[in-house]
Amino acid sequence: MASQLVGRYRIQCIRIIAIITLVFVLTFLLGCHSKDFIGRGEIEAYPQYPIFIVITVDGEVFEFESSAVLEDSIIKGTLKDGTSVEIALTRVNMVYAKRFDKSRTGAVCCFGVGTTTLLAILTVVGITALILFVGAAASL
Repeated sequence: MASQLVGRYRIQCIRIIAIITLVFVLTFLLGCHSKDFIGRGEIEAYPQYPIFIVITVDGEVFEFESSAVLEDSIIKGTLKDGTSVEIALTRVNMVYAKRFDKSRTGAVCCFGVGTTTLLAILTVVGITALILFVGAAASL
């Protein structure tokens, strides 16, 4: 009876730890992304960023229906009104783009590792306490 209780408690704790670990591993693999205004230099360095808004040096604002792409120093996309547009990178002042956020991803993953470690320690302490309690009760 006591060994079955300890076994069930242990399996439940392992499941909880596995689920939490899986969530944080997926977060780490997929990463956290943020949308920010970035300058022309950064978009040239990372052309894979999806672009949502372009602001030109003249102050014109182009808002895209879905994300635009940078190909051969030209931003290509479809505006919200359905018009296809191509904007030379030399005309661009800044863009609103989605990018990988290293610091946020690191913080989330550190929190996940810390939480999982704490749960693992509490599980071991809980199982040990349960075994000692059941052993003491059985000896009475």
